[in-house]
Amino acid sequence: MKQTLKRQKKENIILDAAEEVFFPGGYEKAKMEDVAKACGMSKASLYFYFKSKEDIYMAITHRAFQELIDLYYHIIEKHIDESGFVRVKKIFEGYLEFSQKYYHYHEALFYYMSLIRNGEVSDAGLKNSIYYKKIAGIHNLPIKIVVDEIDAGKKDGSITSQTPSLNIYLTAWSLIAGFVKLSVFGGVGASSMNYVSLEEWKKQVFEVADKLLNE
Repeated sequence: MKQTLKRQKKENIILDAAEEVFFPGGYEKAKMEDVAKACGMSKASLYFYFKSKEDIYMAITHRAFQELIDLYYHIIEKHIDESGFVRVKKIFEGYLEFSQKYYHYHEALFYYMSLIRNGEVSDAGLKNSIYYKKIAGIHNLPIKIVVDEIDAGKKDGSITSQTPSLNIYLTAWSLIAGFVKLSVFGGVGASSMNYVSLEEWKKQVFEVADKLLNE
């Protein structure tokens, strides 16, 4: 048990360093030597914990999924005595905040989804990672959590839409994810790449999301 905790602590140190290396310059350009240097260990020692750069990237992606899932459960627990509509709305808001605060996780999740879209991953380094296999067991959980809460809202009457819950989720998710993706091109300022007020645009995104729930 003690050895397991020690290994987990070391792996987290490596993943923290890898995130600093991978995301500013791009995962494809990064090297294991860069990660080893960033976490203050030899390349040989790094390979003791992770067998490849792809293995590390999948571990980061697994971390991203876990963080998002934990966030959703935390929101549900915090608002458990409120309506399904309120919980779903809070989850939508939480997803937006998560994606803006941890944009590199947002990108990692999208990259993973692009990998599995065709049902087959050609990159052996990614496919053979134990973390790739771990992700396969949870990658649908964020969707299920939200869909279940939409169903709960329909049951308690706070969500009146007759649209299938999965369709509501996918439409709202695409709106919010699109906002996140396009807003970053405008930098840290107050407008998107098309000079639209981000605050005004965000308000409209959530207004549309509300209408999806109660048409």
